[in-house]
Amino acid sequence: MIPAIVYAIPFFVLLVVVEAVSYRFLPDDDERGYELRDTVTSMSMGAGSQVIGLPWKVLAVLAYAAVWSLAPWQLPVSSAWTWFLLFFADDLAYYAFHRAHHRVRVLWASHVVHHSSVRFNLSTALRQSWTPMTSLPFWLPLALLGIPPWMILLQQSISLVYQFFLHTERVDRLWRPVEWVFNTPSHHRVHHGSNNVYLDRNYGGILIVWDRLFRTFEPEGERVMYGLTKNIDTYNPLRVAFHEYASAWRDVRRAGAGATRRGTCSALPGGRPERGCEMPPLLVAYAGLVLLNLLGVGLHQEPLEWLTKPLLAPVLALYLWRLTRRGHPLVLAALAFATAGDVALLLSGAGAFAVGTACFLGTQVCYLVAFFRQGAAPYLRARPLLVMGCVVLWAAANAVLLPQLGALAWAVAPYSGALLTMAASAWVMGPRAAWGGAVFVSSDLLVGLGAAGVEFPGRPVLVMATYAAAQLLLTGAFAHTRTVQEVSNPTGWAAHRSAVPEAGAAGEAAGR
Repeated sequence: MIPAIVYAIPFFVLLVVVEAVSYRFLPDDDERGYELRDTVTSMSMGAGSQVIGLPWKVLAVLAYAAVWSLAPWQLPVSSAWTWFLLFFADDLAYYAFHRAHHRVRVLWASHVVHHSSVRFNLSTALRQSWTPMTSLPFWLPLALLGIPPWMILLQQSISLVYQFFLHTERVDRLWRPVEWVFNTPSHHRVHHGSNNVYLDRNYGGILIVWDRLFRTFEPEGERVMYGLTKNIDTYNPLRVAFHEYASAWRDVRRAGAGATRRGTCSALPGGRPERGCEMPPLLVAYAGLVLLNLLGVGLHQEPLEWLTKPLLAPVLALYLWRLTRRGHPLVLAALAFATAGDVALLLSGAGAFAVGTACFLGTQVCYLVAFFRQGAAPYLRARPLLVMGCVVLWAAANAVLLPQLGALAWAVAPYSGALLTMAASAWVMGPRAAWGGAVFVSSDLLVGLGAAGVEFPGRPVLVMATYAAAQLLLTGAFAHTRTVQEVSNPTGWAAHRSAVPEAGAAGEAAGR
């Protein structure tokens, strides 16, 4: 199979010519534009990468096919969810590939080619590595998920075509929502910068949300200086392709013992600051589990749901425990009840639904008691409209849903009351907890609609997405507050509200 990117090459060359001509007739002193030798080198690197890449793709397809044949399921090509999974999984794989190739020297030796130009234009996009073999491990998991190999190659080509258009100074910042979600020329200019503040930032392919999630995002601010921290000052394609391998080999030969030599190959590239993932690893694991679970729900793959859903609450509990050291026993108990409820709701039947509801009633009660220990009682007394709104919502939801639930109504009515009380009480701990409570209510309303026989496209996925977000928000609220011993004797904000709730409310109103 010929990669789809090959068919786009004539258009790439044409667009390079168009952009170069635009600099001739519409020059800009703030933009570096084109230089003939630099452009020829970039085009030579692109041509070489295709010559080497075509036979390598044959081997890659064989590897993908072998792993795909071992997958526990093969995803249907006709399903929109398979393409949805492919888009996000490919983009996440590219983020992991790109980040690793900036942070591990032996991988950087392959990728440094793309950053070796001191100019930034469409021809820079064609300056590609002649050693593509380091990319394969990052996309093999997609085949293991059951995605056909030809789809993986197609999405890789789509991503590369998109990224071609990122390599330009001719496009300024785009509409803010676009800049927030997608990788744009502005974001990618930062990625190619050798300024210290821009090093190892904005790894995304099509989406920039991975950088925002994993804390590697940097907006464009100061003027970007393109190239390497130590430029190679050559237009020789062979030196451009292999100079870092030669440098790494020299360092390996100078190194002593075997462990030191291995460290030389795996160390950070020269000039790179130590920048670990600022997002806690347990939250990264949680995000991965949520994504896999949503894919399992959307693709109706029960084994994937069973593999991921029971782990969600325990991962959050471990995150809370490690962050607060002594933990919050009530929140840990809430997450334990949630784990039992998650398992029960994976089973079918009215009995399993009732058991799951009872478990989540325990979750809500634990959260509720934790919020009351933070001063929720006086907080709610000072806000009768909030309480009244929750009562009205509870009555309305029960009036609509309970007649449709039959024998399950006895379990749902008290649960919904505890849920709404928890959501109202969460406000005592600020916006994060308040949002967590509100999103939890939304998730369970979606569950109630399903139990009442109301279905619409994407409802199960929305249930899980909102549930996972709610648990993260609520746990995060407690993870960043005081320890349980301090909560037992509240001071500061909670104590002030407990003692003088009316004054606190008036003070907040004055502040707004």
